[in-house]
Amino acid sequence: MLKIGGSVGVETDAALDAVVALNDAGHPLVVVHGGGPLVGDWAERLGMETRFVRGLRLDYDAVLNGLTLPHSSGAVEGNVNRIKMIKRQMYGRAKFDLLRKRILHAA
Repeated sequence: MLKIGGSVGVETDAALDAVVALNDAGHPLVVVHGGGPLVGDWAERLGMETRFVRGLRLDYDAVLNGLTLPHSSGAVEGNVNRIKMIKRQMYGRAKFDLLRKRILHAA
């Protein structure tokens, strides 16, 4: 699984080349993206068609795969949400060392 943030920049071209090579070698990929400006370019280079409806990217295959494939980003997203919640609770109240301990020991 590959998660691409919404702020992906041009300097990540080498990373895209590695993803394309994995895809071409037959390794199954699940790409999760944040809708950054280069996602369309990446999808095109991977041979994926993208369409927009009312300004939103329409990706039927991604939705279908998300519902039918055994792969899931749910655990990753849950951890990210948990860490963000802890950071919000401790903002301005603790330094990094305590935040780190709370995140590591809260699991």
